[in-house]
Amino acid sequence: MAKILIAEDSSFMRNQLTEILNNAGFSDIIYAQDGQEAIEAYRKEEPDLVLLDVVMPRLNGIDVLKVLAPQAKIIMVTVVGSKSMIGELKSIGASDYITKPFDPKTLVKKVKEILNNKK
Repeated sequence: MAKILIAEDSSFMRNQLTEILNNAGFSDIIYAQDGQEAIEAYRKEEPDLVLLDVVMPRLNGIDVLKVLAPQAKIIMVTVVGSKSMIGELKSIGASDYITKPFDPKTLVKKVKEILNNKK
């Protein structure tokens, strides 16, 4: 089963993402609470996929994306779903994005597509 890194500063959102992933059969989940922790966790744990919040302390998600792309498969999790923001994230190397609040089924579908290299 795939290892997933959730990089999210909100404990509520980390718990929500974990519950959705657990219900979909994903149990190997690691966490980072800020951008710097996300980079360190990625390098140490080598997860198959990263769910990366855009707005985080120390280093924001865009800066983390710049460090980890293109080797990492990354779904950006953002409140800002503007076309220009999405375009920027994809041009830097994001595999996909999801906007908060999100539908759990959509999140699971995107996770599975990226893990199966269909996206």
